[in-house]
Amino acid sequence: LNNDSYEVPQGQHPKKRNINKNSICSVSVEPLKAKGLPRALCDLVANMVEGVTNGYTIKLELVGVGFRASSAGQDLTLALGFSHQIIMRLPDEIKVNAETKKGENPFVELTSHDKQLIGSVAAKIRSLRKPEPYKGKGVRYAGEQIRRKAGKTASK
Repeated sequence: LNNDSYEVPQGQHPKKRNINKNSICSVSVEPLKAKGLPRALCDLVANMVEGVTNGYTIKLELVGVGFRASSAGQDLTLALGFSHQIIMRLPDEIKVNAETKKGENPFVELTSHDKQLIGSVAAKIRSLRKPEPYKGKGVRYAGEQIRRKAGKTASK
């Protein structure tokens, strides 16, 4: 399957593990410090199983005049209105697809089995040019609603 592993934090001792038909995993942990660990641990294992079986996909949309994206292997090249292009080397676990269709905004599609890794890489790409509230230009998640502000009004 996969080489992903999760270590139980120090001070927590796993008691037993059993798999039920109704749930993906069932873990009983003797909590010594944190009460929320058993549910968090089960969620982490469920995310790992979901990632290995189906995988995770995040789409980023580039909104703005002259914003472009291209990919070659693990390198993602972004033109986001700066005086230079931004070249990002992505981890090997992430597959990237950048596509530009005529009349539509360019988008970047990230695919991986690791939910935490793909989320952090997508957040890093988005942080390069966050959507601004006046015109909505920037890098946003596909389907994300941006809170818009009214511009300056003419004063009398």
